[in-house]
Amino acid sequence: MSNNYKPEVLDKGIVRKSLERYYIRNTFDQNCTQLESGVCLLAERDDNLKLSLEDNYCWQLKELMGNYHNYRQNILIIKNESYLEKLTGIFEEEVIDILEFDCGHFDIADGLHRLCIATKSEVPAYATYTDKDEICPACESIRQRARIHNKSHLL
Repeated sequence: MSNNYKPEVLDKGIVRKSLERYYIRNTFDQNCTQLESGVCLLAERDDNLKLSLEDNYCWQLKELMGNYHNYRQNILIIKNESYLEKLTGIFEEEVIDILEFDCGHFDIADGLHRLCIATKSEVPAYATYTDKDEICPACESIRQRARIHNKSHLL
C-alpha cells in the first residue's frame, strides 16, 4: 500500500447530494447498465435476467464494499493476503475523493459506481470529503463564456 490513509464512512446524504450535483454528468463507463439500458441491475432484482454474480459488475462491487466495511469494523478477518491487497487497493489506494465547491457543485475523483451503490443499498461508501473549496470548473467555464459573449457584443 502506497499510503497509510484510510478513508472514512461518508454520510448517505452527502453521497446522494454529491451524485446529484456532480458537475460532469453521464460519466459512468460501460459497466453502468442503467445508463446503457435504463435498468439498474442493483435496484432491480429481476430473476428473468438470469445474471450470475460474475456477470453483474454492481453486485460484485457491492459485495467487495460490504467485505471492506466488515474488515474495517473488525467483523471480517481476511486471511487471504491477495484478497486483502485487492480490497485495500480498491478502497484505500483508489480512494473516492469528493470535493464540494462554493457554488454547490461537486467533483468526484474515482468511485462513481461505489457512490451509486451506496445510495441504493445498505453498504456504506468510504471516501474523503472536502467542504466548500476552490473554484468550480463548470461555473468558471460559464463565467468565461459570458465574458467572451459580453466582449463580442461590445465590438
